[in-house]
Amino acid sequence: MSRTQVENREDVDYRLVVDSTPALVFSARPDGHVDYFNQRWFDYFGVSLAALEGWGWTSFIHPDDREEQLRRWRTSIVDGQPAVSQSRVADAKGEYRWMLHRTEALCDEAGNVIRWFGTSIDIEELKRAQRELDELKERLYKENIALREELTQTSMFEEIGSLLPAQRLSDRGAAAARPSRRHPPACRVFDPSVCDESGEEDREREPKDNRSAHGLRLARQHPRAAERDPAGCHPLRRDLGGR
Repeated sequence: MSRTQVENREDVDYRLVVDSTPALVFSARPDGHVDYFNQRWFDYFGVSLAALEGWGWTSFIHPDDREEQLRRWRTSIVDGQPAVSQSRVADAKGEYRWMLHRTEALCDEAGNVIRWFGTSIDIEELKRAQRELDELKERLYKENIALREELTQTSMFEEIGSLLPAQRLSDRGAAAARPSRRHPPACRVFDPSVCDESGEEDREREPKDNRSAHGLRLARQHPRAAERDPAGCHPLRRDLGGR
């Protein structure tokens, strides 16, 4: 078997291995010109190599992700460093799916890049699960805030309710400590014929009812009895005949 036949056999074996891998594999020249895609890429895109090689593959990148994807790829070409990126890639139906891209350089002994090799892995399910998790966290966060507000209001109402009985007792005690003005000390029963509006005895006022006048006449006739039992605000009612 000639050397050419051996190389062709090795190339066939390599392509067989690469095409059977679950990853989407590609390779490019040192300048970034992509010239190889494995069979899984063709199945995914539904197009031939002519539509993808060079920079044709960029038309399948989502418009919102294309600029960042190209920036990372060009940066790796310049500095020769590995590149890792994520972007949405359109399939044969035009539907976009998230993919994780990794690119490594194959260098010679002098450190010059002689070939680029890359893989892309479908991470759409992972992204979907992450979105659902983020939505769940956001919903739980909002519910937690609402619960805290409800607990705060409940605690506030309970505190107010616990203070009301003590406030009532305090008000009752203050009311009991205040002197009653309905019966002034100098005149327990207000008699307008004898006492003025402040409750003090009005000695200059003439009594208007017969009972008060009778008491005063008795006091004038028997001054000693009046000294022992001054009328004050009360009509004199002592029975002098029993003295």
